[in-house]
Amino acid sequence: MSFAKLVGNQVIKEWIQKAIRQKRIPHSLVFTGQRGVGKQTFALEFAKTLNCKLLDSELNSCDKCVNCQRITTGQFADTRIITPDGQFIKIEQVRSVIEEVYYRPFEGNYRIYIFENAERMREQAANALLKTLEEPPSTSIIILITSSLDSLLPTIQSRTIKLAFSPIPSNTLKNYLDANYTRPEKEQNLLVNLAQGSIGKALSIDITEYLERRKYSLEILEAIVKQKSQKTRLLKLAESLGRKERKEFDLFLETLFLLLSDLSYLQISLDMKIINFDITDYLVTLVNHSSRDLFINLSNSLMALERDLPRNINRQMALEKIFLNL
Repeated sequence: MSFAKLVGNQVIKEWIQKAIRQKRIPHSLVFTGQRGVGKQTFALEFAKTLNCKLLDSELNSCDKCVNCQRITTGQFADTRIITPDGQFIKIEQVRSVIEEVYYRPFEGNYRIYIFENAERMREQAANALLKTLEEPPSTSIIILITSSLDSLLPTIQSRTIKLAFSPIPSNTLKNYLDANYTRPEKEQNLLVNLAQGSIGKALSIDITEYLERRKYSLEILEAIVKQKSQKTRLLKLAESLGRKERKEFDLFLETLFLLLSDLSYLQISLDMKIINFDITDYLVTLVNHSSRDLFINLSNSLMALERDLPRNINRQMALEKIFLNL
């Protein structure tokens, strides 16, 4: 991949290329924006552009030379990605960068250090990095990647240039998916809606699995709407959902929240743009057979359940209580 092939955030792409062309490359950067909009992909492409042996006149890396290929596979000595060790980026990880950052590149033109989830850098580690950010070496570049800019220390923010990545426009994402991942039109449009401007999310969603989760979630919502005649069914659904593995349970909760959001919008106006557009008629039917506050109350109860999940509560019992008390 080269800058020419990157999806979205054209302004940032052009800004980086201009900085390289004018040899005014910033050495301390923050890439900020929601997850999945391409921040790390841009950072790696930045590294490839600076170290490519066959760079073209438009500053697009070749993807073929040994440097490009080794950066892509994570084997290039002068490009390092630092990820949290457990829950945090620790001071030992920062010190290992500081120890080598002032050396000349080992095999390329620049050393690139990319800190993933930089908001998870412990304060002690962040403070250790400050001096390097203040006096960066001319042949090294530090890029902090975060989806939560406000979580970075103000001293870190003041010593870096911040590039804010935007969600990818729906039509841009749709064109990319159409060109690279063929699907039926309706499924492709649904995937674009689900991704909400995140190419990473679009590529991670299995649309078939989502449709199965949605079908099951709709069973729950229908049983809740018809609660007086569906209590036994609701208890069985709560039991089945409550016994799922935590990761799968979280995905079902996410699906329920998306559906509840659509239902709440439809209660306000039939002209509202909803995510699950392909089942609008069915959702309208649920809205017409429910009380005005039902879906808001259910959303609030499920959000409270989600907050309690780290305490390893009994998910089945919690769901039964929520479903039957609405």
